[in-house]
Amino acid sequence: MVHSDWKAEGTRRFAFGSGSPPGKLQKGTRGLRGMKITSICLQGPLPELALEFDRHLWIRSFRTYGPPDWVIFLEDSRIFPRARRWTAYDHSLWVGTSEEGHLTRGICYDPQRPRITN
Repeated sequence: MVHSDWKAEGTRRFAFGSGSPPGKLQKGTRGLRGMKITSICLQGPLPELALEFDRHLWIRSFRTYGPPDWVIFLEDSRIFPRARRWTAYDHSLWVGTSEEGHLTRGICYDPQRPRITN
């Protein structure tokens, strides 16, 4: 989730972004279906998010005022280890930016809904 502005770039062109007209934005985001992310990194002195896709497309967050504002939900526990107690709950792991622009991480879960196991 990118809460600040963002843009999608091709090899040598702007493709679409958060400020694109609705039709172009809808067509561009539909075109992301089936693409695979090949790289996720942070760029710049403020942690702006940069995603690289397998078809020569890049999505970059940016903000003209204030710190960046984005969140990535992670399912791979090797990237973001957690305590064993979390295996009893359906949950999502996330990394993102704080209101001050620093990296932060957390766990999103509903304590009223434990994981159902067979």
